[in-house]
Amino acid sequence: MGKKDTSKYDLTEAKELYMSFLPVIEISKKVPIPYKTLIYHAKKWKEERRLLTNELLKELTENKKTILSSLVGNSLECVDRAILELKNRFNPPTIKEARMLTHIVSEIDKILRLDEGTPTDIIAEHRPSTVIELREQLKKDPFYIEDAKFKEITHETTTTTPTSACTGSCPGSKTCSKTCKKNSTD
Repeated sequence: MGKKDTSKYDLTEAKELYMSFLPVIEISKKVPIPYKTLIYHAKKWKEERRLLTNELLKELTENKKTILSSLVGNSLECVDRAILELKNRFNPPTIKEARMLTHIVSEIDKILRLDEGTPTDIIAEHRPSTVIELREQLKKDPFYIEDAKFKEITHETTTTTPTSACTGSCPGSKTCSKTCKKNSTD
């Protein structure tokens, strides 16, 4: 025969209090059951209370979505009325009034998006590269020299002179480095 879960105490009230999420110490003050006995039985009731918690959270989540959707609807109606009133009045709406109206709707929309698991803000498709990422991309280049020291020339000029023609201005050289030997001392 299996072991029966019996106690010399009436545990129904204690279990009800435990399932209503009252701390065990508080339960022991309200019922004539020793604290250690309540701890023993609370361990047995723990799984049942966890299931109850999950049910309550599921119900609250569903209710929250319904309530927020209702709030969005009501807020949009209020915004429509406020916009109509602002539109029809003689003085134009202030920036503060316009910002407040749009802020209500955007905040509620963000809450609904968070519940659905969708992004709450616009996320850029192309984010700027970091220095580390750029270095990694450079390392993939077959002509990349990792330890090279580069020096920027401040006032560099570029010429479009063909390389075969010599200008005759090879400073400090006896022979021209081009194809002609204009400065040659032969």
